Amino acid sequence: MLYFRKICGKELCYISSMDKKTTKYYKEHASEFIESTFNADLSSLYSFFLQYIPSSGKILDLGCGSGRDSLYFKNKGYDVYSIDIIEEMISNCKKLGLEKSYCTSIEDYNPSFKFDAIWSLASLVHHSKGECALALNKINSILRKDGILYLSLVKGEGEFSDSNSRLYSGYTSKEVYDMLIKEGFDIIQIDESDDSLKRSRKWINALARKR
Repeated sequence: MLYFRKICGKELCYISSMDKKTTKYYKEHASEFIESTFNADLSSLYSFFLQYIPSSGKILDLGCGSGRDSLYFKNKGYDVYSIDIIEEMISNCKKLGLEKSYCTSIEDYNPSFKFDAIWSLASLVHHSKGECALALNKINSILRKDGILYLSLVKGEGEFSDSNSRLYSGYTSKEVYDMLIKEGFDIIQIDESDDSLKRSRKWINALARKR
């Protein structure tokens, strides 16, 4: 389904951010997903990200899932907002005391303020590459000047589906670099890493600053 939205005076065409099979999987397996991901140790990633964020700064956890990362940031004193398109994920966030949790997509999220930072851990992996670029444009529009973005995407080539019929887009480090530059970011660091849950996939991790 196509729809249009104006960002920074430009009218952009969006497509649904997750295909029906992928969305169906997360709706049907929300409890399993929460249980399997909640205790992942991302402390080194958190520390690297947070060194660039002012104390009590506003952070958006995009595609918050179980609420694990949002809860960590909140417990560190940050003003955390959490969004996800799966209602069960948002329900779990609210159970954790994350009251600023909303069931919406980045495309439909329109805060009245700018964020100091946006945390996008694996949240755009199910977008096509065109959709991902548009999402980054929207992310840029809701970040303050010099605001920080953490982005992780799956390393690979083209689009592919896993054994659960979830659709992914694969990237090289150069593709991520070029896409971020085009969408108005300066690169702080890009690297590659293994999967924190010991799955076979590898990740492209980028830290960037809004120009």
